[in-house]
Order: sequence, then C-alpha cells, then structure tokens
Amino acid sequence: ALALAHVGVLKQALALLQLARTAAEAVGDADARARALSSVAIVLARAGEPAQALTLLELARAAAEAVDETVTRTRALSSVALALARAGALDQARVVAEAVDDAATRARALSSVAQALAQAGEPAQALALLHLARAAAEAVEDASSRAYALSSVAQALAQAGAFDQARAASEAVEPAFSRAHALCSVAQALAQAG
Repeated sequence: ALALAHVGVLKQALALLQLARTAAEAVGDADARARALSSVAIVLARAGEPAQALTLLELARAAAEAVDETVTRTRALSSVALALARAGALDQARVVAEAVDDAATRARALSSVAQALAQAGEPAQALALLHLARAAAEAVEDASSRAYALSSVAQALAQAGAFDQARAASEAVEPAFSRAHALCSVAQALAQAG
C-alpha cells in the first residue's frame, strides 16, 4: 500500500513538473528562462527523471548562451553549470563552468562542480578542477569578489578532503574578516571528517 501511495505521489509530482516545464519554457527573457529551466531540471533529476532533466538543461544552456549582456550571461551559465552538477552530468557541468566569462563567478562555478565530483567519488578530478578554480579566483581584481571566490575554493577543497590546500587558500583571503570565515569553513569540514 505504501509503495502504491508513493507511486501516486510521484505521478502527481511529475505532472506538476510538466506544468513547471511548460511555464519555464514560456519565459521570454533568456536569462530568466535558463534559470527557471535549471530549477525544474534539478527537481526532475531528484524525482528520478535524469533524461528529462538533461533535455531541459540543454535548453537552459542554449538560453544562457543566447544572453547578450556579459554579466547576465555569466550568471545564467553559472546556474546551468550548478544544475548540471546537481543532476549528475558532471562532464557537461565542467564544460559550462569553464565557459563562464567572469573569473570570480567561474571560480565559484568550478568549485561547485568540484564538490559534486568529490561526492561522486572522483577526488582526483575534483582537485584538478579546484586548481583551475583557485587560479581563476586569484586572477580576480576586485578584492571583495576575490575574497568570496577564494573562500568558495577553500570550502570546496576542504569538502574534498584537501585540508592543507584548503587552509592555504583560506589564508590567502583578504580582508581578515573574510579570511576568518574561510578558515571557519575549513575547520568545520575538518571536524566533520573526524
């Protein structure tokens, strides 16, 4: 009886996701459409529909790439990369993350994909991606954006088990209050690792 109830609930959820997909596809603004399609795709992947999720993410990627304005395109591509990673399409997520124009956003997107790789049991690939993420973060000129990007890299390194590298990345964060936050993230990951 419980299994039948679960099947009924799942059918209702999938019907709602079809409505959400239709609504997302109808969004006129390419950036908003990319983000809406990415959101629906994440839920589809979690509901056990990875093929549908990947189809939507291809549409989301095309919408993101069609955005003319650089900052908006960067944000949309970053959303698509994160959604691809959450849907388990890690190779595609990496390609999209590497295509992000803005170095700070690219560093954060690469860090998110690396975290998904580490969780999928691919620590060597995760670390290679985090080296790219750190290089991107260190190339950021704006101090605040650089601090945020380096903090993201440090946290991802810690979650991947590369605690010495995470500490080094955290210690490179300026100003001091941002460095404190980054070091706390590394300490928390270290404590959880045990």
